[in-house]
Amino acid sequence: MDVGSLVVTLSVQANQFINEMKNAERQMEESANKIVSLGKSITKAVTLPFVAIGAYSTKAFGDFDQAMTESLSILGDVSDEMRVRMEDTARTISMSTMTSADELARSYYYLASAGMSAEQSLASLDVVNNFAIAGTFSMTQATDLLSDALNALGMASQDAEKHKENLIRLSDVLVKTNNVANGSVQDFSEALTNMAAAALRTLNKDVEEGAAALAVFADQGTKGVKAGMALNIVLRDVQEAFKRQKQNWLDMGISIYDAQEKMKPLADIIELLENKFQGLTDAQKPVTSAMLGFQSKSFGYIQTLMGHSQKMREYEAALRGASGETKQLTDRVLKSFNAQMLILGNNIKDVARRIGEFFAPIILKVNHMIRESVAAWNSLNTEVQSTIIAVSTIAASVGPAIMAFGFLMKTIVFLKGFFTSLLFAGTSATAGIGTGALAAMAPLMALAAKVALVVGAFAGLVYLVWGKEGIVTAWNAATNAVKNFVSLSLGFFAHLRENLGILFTWLRDNWQSVLGDMGRLFVVAFQNYQDNLMVSLRTWMQLFGAFTA
Repeated sequence: MDVGSLVVTLSVQANQFINEMKNAERQMEESANKIVSLGKSITKAVTLPFVAIGAYSTKAFGDFDQAMTESLSILGDVSDEMRVRMEDTARTISMSTMTSADELARSYYYLASAGMSAEQSLASLDVVNNFAIAGTFSMTQATDLLSDALNALGMASQDAEKHKENLIRLSDVLVKTNNVANGSVQDFSEALTNMAAAALRTLNKDVEEGAAALAVFADQGTKGVKAGMALNIVLRDVQEAFKRQKQNWLDMGISIYDAQEKMKPLADIIELLENKFQGLTDAQKPVTSAMLGFQSKSFGYIQTLMGHSQKMREYEAALRGASGETKQLTDRVLKSFNAQMLILGNNIKDVARRIGEFFAPIILKVNHMIRESVAAWNSLNTEVQSTIIAVSTIAASVGPAIMAFGFLMKTIVFLKGFFTSLLFAGTSATAGIGTGALAAMAPLMALAAKVALVVGAFAGLVYLVWGKEGIVTAWNAATNAVKNFVSLSLGFFAHLRENLGILFTWLRDNWQSVLGDMGRLFVVAFQNYQDNLMVSLRTWMQLFGAFTA
């Protein structure tokens, strides 16, 4: 075979080798891109939503737990069993009403502040929540109005169930009064808590009779706090007037007490006064009121009620049949679209809260481990801490060193390209040799710039760890290595023809086996990667199981 044929044969075989290598490289790159794409898709579709749900769930649980802890702190020593019951009650109520579990949890604080025990608060939560919805109050305002009125009326009970029954009764009366008279639930609640309830309790009059009188006042435009004060003045001054002018009352055929000396219903007393003043002239009315012992201001409130005794009786009858009024109004309110959306949101948040409850112990364990680690670090003396920092810094330098080694491997690859260019350029003119060399050197020069950056960063790290002497030592070692490399390179170029002959003879004889060996190495590497990945997954699963155990 002549030299020309040999060169052509070697060129073809070298081209085949290069093409096969490029093809293998392209397939590996495509596979890597597909794996990366799959990983990104899974991250977007599964990992990120899962992390977001975990974060939201943990916060939902934390907010509820914080509200419960703060509320129960005012109740003193509450057992774990009682806490669970109170938490479950708040969650259950929130899943069927507009009020969130967090707000219901905070409401225990308001109930406790109103003097209720843990059992009373637990029993009363649903009642107060319905009252808040029916009256469009906040839970704070609903608790204040309902509990203050209950205490003022003397209807509070140490028995939790009896206390709940009285709360329901009072709530129903107030909501019913709102429905039958010209006033709001808040108007009648504030009227009771402002003197009216105390006056009713003093005379052993129940809430239905008092609310009926407040309803008549509301129809005449006297509402809220003013109505409570007005009713208190009427009940007080009727007694005082009768006491001062008892004989005149009796001479006129009027008595405010029955045979058992119990004060008659207010509607009956107002009717007696209506009958007495009926037919009197304007001049006779003030004289008669003075004879009965009334003061002009108090008699003005009595006159507001006079003429409405029958309406007062109708209101009272309606209020005595008010059982279930609050629940009925609440159910109607909860049928609205907005209410249903709030209920849906509460249910979704409850699911999130349950998920957060699962993660909470794990997070607490991690938190405990971190605090223990910090405490252990702080317990070390300065010398030990310095040693650990130095060793960690050295370990951190492994990464840049590996990067530098990787760039060195790329340099070898580019040198292969350089020699290949020289070979093919050798088959043409001498000018082609120069052009091929420059073309081969271009990527090598770019790589040299990258290596310089890495070496600079690595040198800075060495100076940080070993100081100036370390830099000198590292520099001497590097310069010696460069000198050796240059010497070897000069020797290689000095015998370029012989070396190229040896190189291409070896490539001609061994490129197929090299390619096969590289393929087998790739398979082995992939199998090792797969095995290591499975081991890693099993290890993480075991760690996760240990955390959740």
